[in-house]
Formats: sequence, structure tokens, C-alpha cells
Amino acid sequence: VSIYERSQTNPTEWTRTRKILEGRYSGTLYGKQIALSGDYLFVSVPENSIEQLVIYKRIGNMWEEAADALPWTQDADPLGEAMVAGAGWLAISHRKPQEPSSFDIYVYDEATDKWEVGPTPSPQLAMPLSESFGTDLAARGPHLAAYDAGTGRALVFTLMAGASGWQSTEIILDTDGGTLTPVDIAINEDTVAIAMVRDNTAGEVHLYDHIGYSAGDAPSITSSNPLFVGEGSIALSDNALFVAAR
Repeated sequence: VSIYERSQTNPTEWTRTRKILEGRYSGTLYGKQIALSGDYLFVSVPENSIEQLVIYKRIGNMWEEAADALPWTQDADPLGEAMVAGAGWLAISHRKPQEPSSFDIYVYDEATDKWEVGPTPSPQLAMPLSESFGTDLAARGPHLAAYDAGTGRALVFTLMAGASGWQSTEIILDTDGGTLTPVDIAINEDTVAIAMVRDNTAGEVHLYDHIGYSAGDAPSITSSNPLFVGEGSIALSDNALFVAAR
């Protein structure tokens, strides 16, 4: 895993300052999933064909392994389907055959400088989720987002004050009669972006305002020209949408 830092004098300049290759993980091909929250970095490590979770803490300009920072059984618990982190929380989705993903949630306790088991999102929905729910996640601040390709929906969960629980918003996606399939998701403070593909030949991105959303709201941005073909990955900042395509 490479660490890049932005120049304080030139905000457009990023420099790789170090790599995290330490201890028994040195030389291992790892980092399939990474998540960053505050001074903590969470990295997946494939070990004996099972992905494990390794935790690093930033101390000054250094990153040191912090195995006891989170209640995780390193030798027993495989990492889940997807992993993201927001402001003081970490979410790991676990997928079971023919069932929607479930979540492991951890929240940061500043007083103890430790991560503890947190509340699990449990939305009350009229229509059950499909097994495709939770295969991709997105996070920003207090928001956790996931789509369900099987039912054409996205869910945005917002962590409540004091990590007492999650509020949920259900968004009905515009799948153009089922011809568009969601393949990736990104979120910022007020917008959720969904990358969609049509018959694996062309794609577009739909943006929804997840603050004050109501069923039937139309996507605010679509593209008549293909944004990507086959597979795509997206990211969302405060004022820009990034699309990686092939």
C-alpha cells in the first residue's frame, strides 16, 4: 500500500512518501480493500486464501500496526465482501448465498482511542432486499450507501448522533425498464452517484440528492454518450464526479 500526500504549497501536487510493507506482511501482495478513517487505515491481507484485516495507526509521519485497536479476531474472522470507512466508523459487508449482505459496524471511541462494535443498519422495507445488496459500498462522513441490483434500489444510511443507530433513505433507481444495471456507487454529503451499464455495452451515471429525497425524483445528471463500456468505477467529491472506465 502506497501513501501519497498532497503538497501544502501546491494543492495539485501529490507525492508518494512511503509504502506500508512491514512485519510478517512484507513482500505480500495485499491491499485489495483499503479504508481510511481519521488516523486509522484498514487494509485487507490475503493469507492462506482468506482475507484478513490489518489495522495501521498514523503517529506523526509514520504508520504503525495497531492490531488491538479493533475487536477483530485476526486468525479466525475472514474479511467480508466490501469494506468502507466514514467519520469515526467502519463497515464490512458479509455476503451469504441467496441472501442480502449483512454488516459488521465498528465505531471509534475517542476517549479510549479504540474501535468498538457499533449498531447495525436494519431498514424496515416493504420489499425485501436481494442477494446482490451490499456487494459494493460507499462512505462519506456519517453516510453509508449501497445498491441492490436485483430490485433496482439504493439505500443511504446515516449514523445518528452518539452512534445510537442509523437512519435510512430508500432511493428507487431509474433502470429504464430494467435495461440498466447498477455496477458501482459513490456518495458525498448530499448526493449519491450510481454507475449503470446497459447490456454490458454502454454506461452512464445517475445522480440523486439523498437529502430530502422522495420516490420518483429523477436523476439530475445522465449522459447520452457512453461514459464507460463493460465495467466502471466512480468517485464523488464536493464538486466533481470521477469515472474510471474500460
